[in-house]
Amino acid sequence: SYTKTKLYKTYGYLSSIIYYEGETGNYIISVGEDSNIYYLFEKNGNYIPVNLYPGRGSLYSIEYKNDEFIISGSDGYLGIYEIENGYLKETAFINFQGNIYWSSFDENTSLYIAGGDYGKIYTAKKSTISIPEISHIPEEGRIPLFPFPEEDITIEVKGDTETVNLTLYFKTESATSFSKINFTQNKATISNNFSSGTVVEYYIEAVKNSDIFYLYSYGSSLSDVSSYGITTYKEIAISKPFKFIIGGKGECFHKILEGMRSPLYPLPNQKLTLYVGNLAFSPGNYGNMIGGSLFYKTDSDWNEVYLSWDRDEYPYKYWKAELTLQDYSNFEYYFKVNYDDHLTTYVFGDKYSSFTSTDEAKAKENPFEIDEDFAVLKGTVNPPLSIIKIFENGTLNLKNEIETDSSGYYELRIETGTFDVYVLSSGYKTEKKTVKISTGTTTLNFNLLEIHLPREISITGNLYIDFSPSELVSSDPMNDSQWGSNNEVGDFYVSYSTDTLYLGIEGKLENNSIVAYIDVGDWYGNIRDANNLPWGVARNHYFPTGFYPDYEIQIWNFSSLNFYRITSSTTIEDVTGDIEYKFSNNSMVVVSIPFNTLYSGYVEKYLPAGTTFQFIISMTGGEGSSAHDTNPDQQSSFGYNWNDPFTFDTFIKFPIDLDRDNLPDSETVRGWPSEDYSPFPTPEISEIELISSDTVKIRWRDVGGNYGIYVSTSENETGYLHSENITQNYIEIGNLRNLTYYFRVFSIDENGNRSYLSEEKSFLLSSFPSITHEVVSEFNYPGKEIYIKANFSNDTVDKKLYYRIEGEDETYEVPFEIDTATIPANHTEREKIYYWIVAKNTSGNTKNFGSEEEPYIIKINNTKESDVLPDEEKKIYLNSTDETKSYIKIDKFTFSRKVNLKFSYLNPYSVDLSLPDPELSFPVEIYSIKIQPYTPPEKDMEITLKYFDENLSGVDESKLLVFWFDSNNWNPISSNVDTENNTISFKTKRTGTFAIFESPSNIDLSSSGLIEVKNSIFIPSSENYELKSLKFITNEVDSIEIKIFTPSGKLIRKIKNSTEWNGKTEEGNKAEPGVYIYEINVDGKIYKGLTAIVR
Repeated sequence: SYTKTKLYKTYGYLSSIIYYEGETGNYIISVGEDSNIYYLFEKNGNYIPVNLYPGRGSLYSIEYKNDEFIISGSDGYLGIYEIENGYLKETAFINFQGNIYWSSFDENTSLYIAGGDYGKIYTAKKSTISIPEISHIPEEGRIPLFPFPEEDITIEVKGDTETVNLTLYFKTESATSFSKINFTQNKATISNNFSSGTVVEYYIEAVKNSDIFYLYSYGSSLSDVSSYGITTYKEIAISKPFKFIIGGKGECFHKILEGMRSPLYPLPNQKLTLYVGNLAFSPGNYGNMIGGSLFYKTDSDWNEVYLSWDRDEYPYKYWKAELTLQDYSNFEYYFKVNYDDHLTTYVFGDKYSSFTSTDEAKAKENPFEIDEDFAVLKGTVNPPLSIIKIFENGTLNLKNEIETDSSGYYELRIETGTFDVYVLSSGYKTEKKTVKISTGTTTLNFNLLEIHLPREISITGNLYIDFSPSELVSSDPMNDSQWGSNNEVGDFYVSYSTDTLYLGIEGKLENNSIVAYIDVGDWYGNIRDANNLPWGVARNHYFPTGFYPDYEIQIWNFSSLNFYRITSSTTIEDVTGDIEYKFSNNSMVVVSIPFNTLYSGYVEKYLPAGTTFQFIISMTGGEGSSAHDTNPDQQSSFGYNWNDPFTFDTFIKFPIDLDRDNLPDSETVRGWPSEDYSPFPTPEISEIELISSDTVKIRWRDVGGNYGIYVSTSENETGYLHSENITQNYIEIGNLRNLTYYFRVFSIDENGNRSYLSEEKSFLLSSFPSITHEVVSEFNYPGKEIYIKANFSNDTVDKKLYYRIEGEDETYEVPFEIDTATIPANHTEREKIYYWIVAKNTSGNTKNFGSEEEPYIIKINNTKESDVLPDEEKKIYLNSTDETKSYIKIDKFTFSRKVNLKFSYLNPYSVDLSLPDPELSFPVEIYSIKIQPYTPPEKDMEITLKYFDENLSGVDESKLLVFWFDSNNWNPISSNVDTENNTISFKTKRTGTFAIFESPSNIDLSSSGLIEVKNSIFIPSSENYELKSLKFITNEVDSIEIKIFTPSGKLIRKIKNSTEWNGKTEEGNKAEPGVYIYEINVDGKIYKGLTAIVR
């Protein structure tokens, strides 16, 4: 017989799996779609999951032969992997043609054999050549990374460069042949004679003995600056060269007629907003805009207003300036746009065109202006304070928007033409008029009609016409989708008549879909996820507690719609024919759904008593895809891939029968839109707790005002009024007998009006167990056990923890051992765990702390993030519920400016780092500390890190030591181990990656070279001696040499046997203010970094 054991839940399809017994441990390795290699490493009897993502497309097979793992997949990929220091590591790969479905190694011929598309068989033989250990990562080895015109570019190769001859090949993107430059030592310099905006390509040839290798880029875009490849095929290097663009003027713009001047023709004293856009992504001439200014004048002098960031709409970023003009007859303006990778760019033009230049004089000669080619539209609206929206005729291209004043009057300037004018006001039917506006003044008056719920709607598909602004139940911006501005979910409207529900959905779709889930109560669906619904309807969606959809609206490209009744987790019924819907403007749809369709077979009036509709609207792709924009917005982040699973955590609630009379509420019940009657909502009872043998404590939802409570010993009877004018949302009621009591509460407004009674809640008075528990809301050690602690009354005989893992239906049960229940490590790798506690006493009564319907949520995240101010003393704990905590203690003035600190725990079994010494076989723990924006600490931070017993197998705990990784080497730090609390403490000014290792005997802390860099930003003219120079603090060493370079790589100062640079060049001149590169050689060990001079 076989026992099913769940080891690890992966995502996507798995194609092949093997079991491997190795010297360092046992492994289960599987490959699958989306280039994932999943492997489980056995340690101390447990399997630890590690996910390797080599980025090689879908993977189809894995086989172990000749001490190697051979993995094959799509696009002709065949990769060779080995186990190194407990990690699966790619050692070589081959690219054939087509897909490779199986692969192996033939020991007789020493050939790798693979089979692929069209019946092809491929073979390859392992080469005996020695690949040089060299690298070129542009963000580290190209100075500057984004060169400006006439700024020379230094290309640097790192690693074992003394054993190879290096040649640089480069050309412009449009050229057909490469030029070449020989390297001097490990550097080559390209003379920059290129014009701005030119794309330059290059690759590097390395000759070792008689073998030739080529360094090339894995990526194909200008933004790929962090990866490289090495090959013996020149064709690969030519087809995948490194690339950079000569930073000239930026790709920025101000398009007036596309809404980038609002309003187009401002009135005196009216706020004017001017936008400038910038191409921030894509393979074109994108740039990183960091700010800028608006220059304007109404007379002879130019005034300056700084730009502020407004929004992202991929691939553009938008900035804005706001000002109010008293009056103007000649308003002129242009923009100055600043970049960190392009030249300062000026934007100018006219109403129809936008131009750019690096010459400010051109912008001043040809500024934008507000001309006199406008007309005036004015009038009155009843009611006042209404919103007027003016659209281009026949479209929803918004041209202007204004609110009427308190008397209902409005006046605005507008260009001539034909427009659709909409007037909107809460509680009134929207009115639309089409008007042709010519020069001069046009008067347009409106008298809106009141609407009252319930109300009939003759749907047009236009949200502005069919709904009142007060029927907008959830707003969502049209610029927050992960899939860009062409795939969005927007606003959501709800209204109703006596027998029909009306829904309005806004959005944008480009060959994608919007699905709206509707939960009408405990009626049909009761499903927890949409994965197993029939083809075309299924989505990789998981629903939160309290939301169980009964219906799904599916919209495709705002051109087709289907309405499905969800009858089970695997079955649906298409009831599109029972509803009415209309589209408008390729971005709106209004749906009319009869109540007798929602509640088919229900014959008692119109609605089940107390009906509340619940909604989630999600933008997705097709079959099996997942959410990438929602209304309402969710707290959790969407997955990167189109089909990554997503669990909703928020939904819209819309009560429609507050008075529980089986009829849709009128406006007097809802308190809308009538302003003279607004009763408080009903305060439903949330908890009844036994606090002594004859006393209970009753809590209810706080809705404001005062409260009253009725008590009865008979079901469905109001009983007697126990108390009223209660000021808090709870009461204790004593002197009760061992009976079943029934309670109902109500709210009282300031005028003494009562709400409707709450739903009846009962309580059987007998002895109940008690539970005391401090809620666990976060956990910062994913992949480690979570200990849930609670105290129980002495009569408790059964006490259990129940929990669910995010994205799974299964509920797990764990008994408490005295006061602790443990959630195992393999269940703590998702973002959330939902838990509750149940206790039973000797009387057979049970008590819950939380429940399956309303569990407590543990958010799992390996990072604690905190802002730190310069004058702030702070202690940042990684895990607030941990008894022996990891923390960083920061004194006042550790940082010179406000910073954001990220303190992270990195599971050592899922981090691939080179090890510092052959004797250091495996890290015990790994942590990370990052500072944004990067600001070197000016004082030591006191740091305590926790380590776990399960990682100490074979380790001498007393020899634990902290090491810091400087991107090339591990450096030991003097540390103090607390074996009783499993912590290790140290002080440092460094940030980055820290690991805990067992210290080998050959580690000498006194010879660790460079200890600290002080004053990376210094002021040579400062009267404060401590700030006058760049200083290096070292241990006692034999030799020190400091070199100072400009960003272009020019050596300006060499200093021997000193640990300071005073800001002067080799000739004794003062170096110009700016950024420089330092290189310090301490006993043969080289450290590099950036410094800056401020005058």
